[in-house]
Amino acid sequence: MIEVLKHPTPAQITRLGEIWLAGNMSAHQFIPIAYWRAHLPGVLKSFETATLVVTKDSLTDEIQGFLGLVDDLIAGIFVVSEAQSQGLGQSLLHYAQTIRDHLILKVYVDNVRAVSIYQRLGFEVVKTAVDPETDAEEYTMEWQATV
Repeated sequence: MIEVLKHPTPAQITRLGEIWLAGNMSAHQFIPIAYWRAHLPGVLKSFETATLVVTKDSLTDEIQGFLGLVDDLIAGIFVVSEAQSQGLGQSLLHYAQTIRDHLILKVYVDNVRAVSIYQRLGFEVVKTAVDPETDAEEYTMEWQATV
């Protein structure tokens, strides 16, 4: 079940933060864990203003993954490890593609799995740069709806 969280509760924000932190530590092992932990408070605050698209377990109603949007920017997409490879991330991206005509995101080049998923869903690399905070190479990718 996919929905937009209009007014996330403190418990939901905590859950999103847990998913964000675990997802970053797992997918970005080439970046020190301390970096992600240091950025968690700012991310939790950003949840208050971002458009949060979540997928929930149909039985428990627990958040299993989320996509954060700031205007047309996908600020992040994360799915709990035990629910990965079940199409939840793709469902979140498809949903975002129904509510926006243009999407942009940044992804680390070394996150090969994510890059592949984005490309399958029509995102194209428009820029390659080095993230000044992590010194990791990243792509800027864009998707545009076809008319």
